[in-house]
Amino acid sequence: EILDAWLNTREIDPTEVANIEKVKSLDEHRRL
Repeated sequence: EILDAWLNTREIDPTEVANIEKVKSLDEHRRL
């Protein structure tokens, strides 16, 4: 949720998007 808000308030480049996707997937693994 915090990442989504951060994404919505910034212009980001594709490499940064890829890094964020990695962080999101890691967060999901931590929840399991």
